[in-house]
Amino acid sequence: MRQFRVGDKVKWYEIDDCPMWDFKELYARVKKGEWAEGFVTRVDADNTFLVDGWRWPQPKHELARYGVPGYLELVEAAPEPRFEVREDDLGHLYVANLELNWLTTSAFPESCRPELKAICEKLNKGEE
Repeated sequence: MRQFRVGDKVKWYEIDDCPMWDFKELYARVKKGEWAEGFVTRVDADNTFLVDGWRWPQPKHELARYGVPGYLELVEAAPEPRFEVREDDLGHLYVANLELNWLTTSAFPESCRPELKAICEKLNKGEE
């Protein structure tokens, strides 16, 4: 199973506005609940991610329970980025096209990073 990324749309079963599963175990509540949906807003280095304020383990985490009824499920994967800002060993910035596996031929100074990232975000969203 792939790792969850920012922008993935997910769903989980919740009871009383809380996920039926917490980080470690099934909540022992015998009540009718409902499915909730949200988006992954942050991925952390500790192999977890955040959805609507709830922390979930990535699939390879020892506490993950993917495939268990009511546990977090992927609804729609975030689109793969096509462009990103990369840096060489000397600290020069380049724009990479991830689909075609090429870099711009021009190097940009560090001061251009915010603008380059903004351009890549627009390109990845398909905006003109």
